[in-house]
Amino acid sequence: MKLMLVLHLLSLAMTASCTEAPVPDADALLLTGIRDHDKEIGNTTGTVLGQDADSVRYITLSLDNREVQIRIVPDERERWKVPCTYVLDNGEVIHHNCEGLYHTPHNGKGRWKISEVRAGLIRIERYRDSTSYRPGPFMPEVVLGKEPMPYRLEYFSPDYSRHLRTVELYASNPYTKEKMPQIEIEQFYEGEMGFGYPAPGDETAWLWTYSGVFFFDNGYTGITYRLFRQNANRALLGITTTIFILDSTGRQIFKMPDVDLDIVPVMVTKDGKYLGTQLNTLIDVQEYPRRLGMPGIRIHNIHSGEVVFEDIDSAGTGYFQGPFQKASHLVFYSRRENLYDDSRTTYIFLDIELRKKYIGTFTKEQINSGIVSWSSTWEKIVESEYFTPTKF
Repeated sequence: MKLMLVLHLLSLAMTASCTEAPVPDADALLLTGIRDHDKEIGNTTGTVLGQDADSVRYITLSLDNREVQIRIVPDERERWKVPCTYVLDNGEVIHHNCEGLYHTPHNGKGRWKISEVRAGLIRIERYRDSTSYRPGPFMPEVVLGKEPMPYRLEYFSPDYSRHLRTVELYASNPYTKEKMPQIEIEQFYEGEMGFGYPAPGDETAWLWTYSGVFFFDNGYTGITYRLFRQNANRALLGITTTIFILDSTGRQIFKMPDVDLDIVPVMVTKDGKYLGTQLNTLIDVQEYPRRLGMPGIRIHNIHSGEVVFEDIDSAGTGYFQGPFQKASHLVFYSRRENLYDDSRTTYIFLDIELRKKYIGTFTKEQINSGIVSWSSTWEKIVESEYFTPTKF
């Protein structure tokens, strides 16, 4: 199998196993709005399991201070699941595919979106109202449509017989209009923005936010809250980020509040000990390869917050993929010197507990020839002649 194809699959193939990590002291928790239930459905406030006259099971959720019934249906394996559900502005409940309502008569009329992440975990998103991006000295006014934003997570037992935990995503967001009235727009991303060159007197003129929820294959969840700062010309000056990590039951196990950094969580190791992040992933589309900072990856100890490993490209042009973890205890990532130059790629495997890394650099021709046998275990691969071990 060609190496590039396998590497693409590696990026999607984080292990499904999950070992629970210890919970930090309650005083260390910053994510607000986590409510424990662990009760049979029917005894919880705001979430009720019922069955109508046609024997259709449903969950009753409290949304906008009104009760909304969400169906639970069996799939082809007789597993109970929640179909993608939308609640419109007028209160109507409809079922549609999770790609959205953009090609239906309901376009622009959505209020809530309810979708199943996996058995027993429901994501609730709220559509923010349509708004306008006010004009700047060199930019026209921009009208923005409704956009779903992370609002709440509901954790149940896999058969939906018990309600375990509620995580209030929006209430926990430190960057909202309610908490920071100077914010221009919530849940917005301007992909064509350029980066500014901060100078004396170059003050922030616009603030906008974007929140993301990352559901990793091994059951962990990463939450990012990001505050973007632009000058009067709508050039990006910087990003402030807050990150939380939840275990498979919705308990918080890691926090990183208010760091002035473009940083994104990309994996949690299957033992729950380490968090992998990418740094400075945004590229100035008007002036490649400029970024807000040096790109790279970091591995954080989830319990202490310590950075146990980092690989930063000081030239500022590097391109990283990963880190990933599959069935092995090893962690894998790759890097190139340039986004558009794939003539040489370096592959790195990390044994975090032993503080050991294995490095191999390959030409494009070697990669295409399948010089490395990716059908072997990662432990066997790093023992080959193509990788050099070293301590970190």
